[in-house]
Amino acid sequence: MRMKARRRMYPTRGGRRSGGTITLFRQDIPVAKFTALSIQDRYCLLLMGHIHDELSWLQRMAYIASRSEPGSSREANSANMMQALLVSRLFLGKLHEFYVVFRDVPALRLFVEAHYSTTPGAGAVKVADIEASFNSHVWLRTARNQSFLHYPTLGQATPTLEDPNVVWDLEIIHGRKTANTMYPTADVFANLHWFKIANPQDAMGGLAGALDAAKGLALLVMQTLEQTIGNFVHRNLQDLSSHEVIRLPVRDSIYDVRIDYFMNVEPRRA
Repeated sequence: MRMKARRRMYPTRGGRRSGGTITLFRQDIPVAKFTALSIQDRYCLLLMGHIHDELSWLQRMAYIASRSEPGSSREANSANMMQALLVSRLFLGKLHEFYVVFRDVPALRLFVEAHYSTTPGAGAVKVADIEASFNSHVWLRTARNQSFLHYPTLGQATPTLEDPNVVWDLEIIHGRKTANTMYPTADVFANLHWFKIANPQDAMGGLAGALDAAKGLALLVMQTLEQTIGNFVHRNLQDLSSHEVIRLPVRDSIYDVRIDYFMNVEPRRA
């Protein structure tokens, strides 16, 4: 059984780019200043930074995992779709996990309300915006429990397996090494299951809607986290202009990097 993609996972750009050099701004907060904060403020600051970094990395990996060379083989295209959708599931699952802790830990909402902006009431508006945005995608909770961070039970998966619109021919690819063995039909089954959770009437429409939701929610969440952290640090720990400028050489541009499922896993000969 094979599934044709109706759209690219993420937009791509033509041409290759060298990694070059990027500019970073490093701040080192003295121990005494940081530990003088309340334990609640330290918790909020560190948890929000951790969430930001995970989401930022997963978003980039989803883009990289979706890239393929023109004229790729059927096997390579199947593997490309598998890995791109796997990272996308993890990304959506982590977005939902952010909302769970944001919803259930009042300290986090109060932290955003207090430090997101200097404009009175802007933080409360941002909190309400986050809640409304996630509540408009109620399917995320079900998909998280049955696909993103867990596997479906037999009862949950049965409607997908009995879908009369799916032709279940079984495709298996064996490699001489376990690392190059793949079960494309199994991956299609797992992804089709959550596509139908996102949109029971149109599975591929569920994929399209989920990708749009991921991009919109990620932009909202990461912008909120970064601005809130920046404002808090500036007001309570260190002026943002007090930093060390770092010119960091980087090996690759995001537009050059690829992750391939099938690869040579033989050890290098000395």
